[in-house]
Amino acid sequence: RLHAQGNPPELFEDLWARHSEKDRLYHNVAHIKMCLNELDLARHLADDPDAIEFALWFHDAVYNSNKQDQSLPDDDESESAGLAQEVITQLLVLPQEFAQKVGSLILATKHSETPKDIDHQLMVDIDLAILGRSIRLYDIYEQNVHTEYGWVPQEQFTAARIRILKSFLDDRDSIYSTKFFFDRYEEQAEFNLNRSIQQLSV
Repeated sequence: RLHAQGNPPELFEDLWARHSEKDRLYHNVAHIKMCLNELDLARHLADDPDAIEFALWFHDAVYNSNKQDQSLPDDDESESAGLAQEVITQLLVLPQEFAQKVGSLILATKHSETPKDIDHQLMVDIDLAILGRSIRLYDIYEQNVHTEYGWVPQEQFTAARIRILKSFLDDRDSIYSTKFFFDRYEEQAEFNLNRSIQQLSV
């Protein structure tokens, strides 16, 4: 579809291996599958759905929850974006413009800025879709994230987690930027986040 060169099957195997690492309880193959399913539902809204799909495959390609090792990179999104751009331009020999777009989409999953256009909005909303899923699925997500950071002292983890969850409620007008995902998940996401914050605060 993108008329790529190189060896896509080998790249796929590398991505699969990265997302199958034993310490990945949430940021794994299942998360990628969920994201791609969400994209399928909203693909018609995107200006460049291929860029979003590529970015979803790579947005957690580098993921190190174990930051107690100071030799590890501390900016996974930037590392993932750099890896994706290298793969696009050097291995698949696709245009630089596509690489820049994919890198920008991956960086949007830092969730530190308001998404600037429909593709970035969809990328962020898809990454946050888990927040609006059923209580059962959301609770599994929270437990898996907790396990990924199991080395962090409980008090420290709780304070950081509350801060992160509150940021989704307090630092933006709504959790989801697109009407599509707002209508689909906003109400349940607000309930899940408030419930989780309350439980963590006990």
